[in-house]
Amino acid sequence: MSKLRFHVPDFDELWYKQQLISEYTPTDKMKNPLPLTDNALEQWYSYWTKSAPSRFYAYIVSNDDYIGEAMLERTSDDYDDSYAMNIFLQSSNRGQGFGSTAVRLLLDIAFNELGAEIVPLTGNERIKVLHDFYHLG
Repeated sequence: MSKLRFHVPDFDELWYKQQLISEYTPTDKMKNPLPLTDNALEQWYSYWTKSAPSRFYAYIVSNDDYIGEAMLERTSDDYDDSYAMNIFLQSSNRGQGFGSTAVRLLLDIAFNELGAEIVPLTGNERIKVLHDFYHLG
């Protein structure tokens, strides 16, 4: 497997985000709709890419190809430094170990760059996700 890295996209690279949305499940689309108007798209982009340390958004890159997206967002629950994490891989890149590697990289950013104290496993707790988290420690 190639080495993964994150890439914070420029505004003109959001074509890939639109491509990913076509693979979202109906539940994913309800939680993370991409606005269609130019103004709303600019607001979405600014919200996710210009708000550190409250948020982090990047494409997951392997061999200079985009293969998915990764997000962190500070939550407003009982913990001041708690972050929600989301990773979405294109269907053609699933089942190859990319998800586990991306989780490790994203946790490193959460704890070492954003100052997170807690990154709980919440939301869509599929068996594969639980398996990955278990093996990551």
